[in-house]
Amino acid sequence: KVKILWCYPNIPLSTILPCSITWLDAYLRSLPDLEIESDVFETTYYKQDGISSEDWRVKLGQILPSKSIHDYFGDMNDAIADFRKKVLEFQPNIIGVTCTDFTHKIGERLIDGHRDWYKAPHICCVGGIFASFGYKYLLDYGQYDIIQRFEGFKSMEHISRHWDDEHLYECPNAVFLKDGKEVHNPFAPPVDLDSLPFPNYD
Repeated sequence: KVKILWCYPNIPLSTILPCSITWLDAYLRSLPDLEIESDVFETTYYKQDGISSEDWRVKLGQILPSKSIHDYFGDMNDAIADFRKKVLEFQPNIIGVTCTDFTHKIGERLIDGHRDWYKAPHICCVGGIFASFGYKYLLDYGQYDIIQRFEGFKSMEHISRHWDDEHLYECPNAVFLKDGKEVHNPFAPPVDLDSLPFPNYD
């Protein structure tokens, strides 16, 4: 069994379904010879720096003010503490972060120093639109073992099968540093979207 903690560093109160991790999770669960246990941590209901998307919509006159849109779990420091608590309780083998150009810094604040505060053997990887095009920034950031570019189905399958063996860095679509040099692995063929299971929103 492989334990995966999906990390969805969302901007506050942006209630958009995370298609990436829900589809990846469903795909991995559909593989008959791979058993996964998964959980998710997201930051939608933590107050963060700056104005929320809902506050912007009020300001623009798109929606009426509502007290309920400010019912946060806490602030970003609480999110970091809660994320670390989730990791230490769940004990994942893989921490999988998805990020965009709006959210990658939130993810970085969550995982920062993970090799120091989470001592169990694990892999921390990142995918999403920012990872596909901003991978040089993420390489310089230095906290991710593998950066996954473009489709994540085959790369997450590979990571799930090989997270703890010598074949890990043969991962398709992966970018990583080896001996200080930037390595780009070949891309996997595109996945037939019609063959994929329905996303797992549980």
